[in-house]
Amino acid sequence: MLMTLINAQPSVKRWFIDALKVTDLHDGAPSVKQLHDNPVTATTSVAKYLAGDFNNTAAYPDAVVSIDGREIVVHKRVVAKACKVLARRWDPLWQSSSNPIAMGTSLCCESCSIHPSYDTALLFLEYFYTGEVRWPGRQAEVQTASELLVMACMYDVQHLVCIAEMALQCLLDTDNCCSILAIADHHQATQLRARCLHFIKQGHRMIKTSEQYRSLDKELQAEVELNVTHSI
Repeated sequence: MLMTLINAQPSVKRWFIDALKVTDLHDGAPSVKQLHDNPVTATTSVAKYLAGDFNNTAAYPDAVVSIDGREIVVHKRVVAKACKVLARRWDPLWQSSSNPIAMGTSLCCESCSIHPSYDTALLFLEYFYTGEVRWPGRQAEVQTASELLVMACMYDVQHLVCIAEMALQCLLDTDNCCSILAIADHHQATQLRARCLHFIKQGHRMIKTSEQYRSLDKELQAEVELNVTHSI
């Protein structure tokens, strides 16, 4: 079956020769081990050699993820190489059934009231193929970046955590800094947490009167007040 695919699709043959360095493609040739372990390179993504795009049914996907009743097609190898947490969680399901994996129920964070949407799940999974985040409208928004941060933290995709943290740092203002701090604190996003604390300290006189500040965890409020005291 593999030889049939190779003969029918020149792009597949090119992937074997260029990426995997396989020059002997006859039926009796020995099996070849993938040489590249980086999950975010074209060499690990057969999809990019076949049809070029993530979530493309023409790119020979072998798994389906469902969120909010909508489906996303993926390649098991790409997902498993990019995210060890998902590999451990999903591999038994992939082995036992061909049904779509319901992603939504495992994404919600009740503690910080973040429920990642289908569009954010697309960004999350697409990152495994491209190594970048293509924000809708080419610009991050607080809700989307917060959802992506939660997903990246929950599934331990550290570089994606950094991308979401940097996006949220650029979006901080007096209205959202406390809610973003609460998310960063709960998910142990240390860089974003430190930036939020500094931001609140700088505008403490105005921010401390807000409803969001009053709804902060008492320990976080105490930490903010201590920072302010030390800066005087």
